[in-house]
Amino acid sequence: MFAGEASGQFRIEVAAVRDGKPISPVNELVVTRLPRPRYWDRDAPDSPFGIHVLANDPVLKSIKAAGVNHVRLHDAGTEYIGWAFLEPSRGEWRFRDDAIGLYRRNHLKILGGLSTAPAWATEAGKREWDKKKLSWLERYRLNYAAPLRPEEFAAYVTAVVRRYRGEIDEYMVWNEPWASGFFYKGFDENGSRISFPDNAPPYFTLQKAAFEAARAVAPEVRIAGYNTVAGVIGERWNRALAKLGAGRYCDIVDFHLYNDRYTGYPGDIPERAIRELRDTIGSGFRQRIYMSEGQGASKSAANEALGEYIGIYRHTVPWPNRDDNLELSELQVRYIVSLLAAGVDRVFLYSAHTYEGLARQPNFLALLQADGYPSPQLAAHAAMARLLEDKKFTARRGFGDQVYAYCFSDGRTSTVVAIPRKTASGWLLRSRLPGVARTDLWGNPYAAGATSGRVLYYLTGDFPAEELLDSLSLDGRPEAAKNR
Repeated sequence: MFAGEASGQFRIEVAAVRDGKPISPVNELVVTRLPRPRYWDRDAPDSPFGIHVLANDPVLKSIKAAGVNHVRLHDAGTEYIGWAFLEPSRGEWRFRDDAIGLYRRNHLKILGGLSTAPAWATEAGKREWDKKKLSWLERYRLNYAAPLRPEEFAAYVTAVVRRYRGEIDEYMVWNEPWASGFFYKGFDENGSRISFPDNAPPYFTLQKAAFEAARAVAPEVRIAGYNTVAGVIGERWNRALAKLGAGRYCDIVDFHLYNDRYTGYPGDIPERAIRELRDTIGSGFRQRIYMSEGQGASKSAANEALGEYIGIYRHTVPWPNRDDNLELSELQVRYIVSLLAAGVDRVFLYSAHTYEGLARQPNFLALLQADGYPSPQLAAHAAMARLLEDKKFTARRGFGDQVYAYCFSDGRTSTVVAIPRKTASGWLLRSRLPGVARTDLWGNPYAAGATSGRVLYYLTGDFPAEELLDSLSLDGRPEAAKNR
C-alpha cells in the first residue's frame, strides 16, 4: 500500500461508485507511518528530545514513536506532582503514582515540576475565595502564590524526591518565577495581587531549599534552576540570580523560548538567546542547558495563516483546510536543530496536551493536531530524531549564503541538516563521497533529479563530520518560475 516503504502521513479516500459515478460522500482515513525510533522500547536518558504531554497511554505511544524520550511535568502533569495537588490539606497526601508509572512504562524520562503551593502554605490562602466567580485563569494562578515558609516547601520536595527515587532523576524548581502571575506574595483587602519588590531573592531562597532537600534524599538527582526566559526580562533575571549565587544550587539552567520565525541561520533567535544566557549568567556558567518550554511554530498575530492544526484532513471537517503543514513541520524542526547547535542539551516542546477537538483552534500545540492524533509535525520530528539521536553537533558551514549545513556526528556516522534560505529554490548540497544518502523532511529518499531546495533536508553517511562537510558542494539548478 505504501510504495517504497515511504514514511510520513497518508490520506486514504474511499467512496462508493456505481457505473463510474460516486454515489456516496467521500470517507477518509489518515495513516501515519514512521521509522521505528532508536529507543522505542527502552529509556534514552541522554536524548535531547522532550515535550509536555498528559499521562494518556495512546498519546504517549504516539509521542514515543516520534522519537521523544523526555517529558516535563508543567501544565501537562502539574496535578501529578505539584505541591498544591499532592498535599491540599496539611499532612494529607494524594500521590499520583498511576500517572508517573504510565510515563515510565512508555520509557519516557521525567523532568518533575517542584512547583505550586497549597492555600494553607501561602499568604494568598488566608483570603476566602468564591472560586465559582473566578475565571479559569484566576483559579489557575492561585496555585502559584509563593510559599510562606521555605522549610515547608523543602519538606514537600523531600517527600516527592524520596517517593520517586529511581523513577524521576531530574526536577525543575517552579515555573517562570520572574513573572508576577506565576510567583507573587499574596492579595490585598481588595483582592488585588501583591507582587514582590523583586522576585529574584525569594525565588533564590526557594531554589536553594529545594536543591539542598533533594540532594539530602537522593544525591544523584539533578535540579534545574533559574527557569529564565530569552530577552531583556531574562537578562535582568539572570544577572540578579547569578549575583545571589544561584549557580551553586542547580545542575541545569532552564529557559523558555517561543518562536514563530524561520531559524537555521547565523545569528538567529536561538543562537542569540543562548549567547545572552551565557553572557548574563557569567564566567562561572557550567551547567547543562534545557529549553524547558517553547516551540518553533507558535501561533501569533504574525503567522495566523499557518492554519487550525487539522492536519491533512480534507473531508472530515465541513470547511476548507487552510493548514500549511509543510511550513508548520519545517519551522518546528529548524527550531530544534538550531537550539541543539547553539548548545542546548534538551528541548521540551510546549505542548502535546492543548488539543480539544477539530472545531476549536488550539494554542501552542506541537506534534499533534486539534483532535489529539498525530500531525505532519510528528512525522517530521520522527525523521529528525532518528537521524540525530546519539549524535552531537560539531560544526556549521555556509554555502553561498543560500544553504547552511549543520553537522551532527557520533564520530563514525554523520548527518548534515541542510537548511536553505527561502530564496534558495533549486539549490541542493551534494556530496562526492560514496554512499551518502539525501533524505527529505519526512525521512524519505530524494527522487532522482529532484531540485526543490526550499525546505530543509538531510545528508547522512558513514564518515567523520569534517570529511562529510568537506565533501559537500552547492549544485545550483534553479527551478523555472512556474514551478516555484
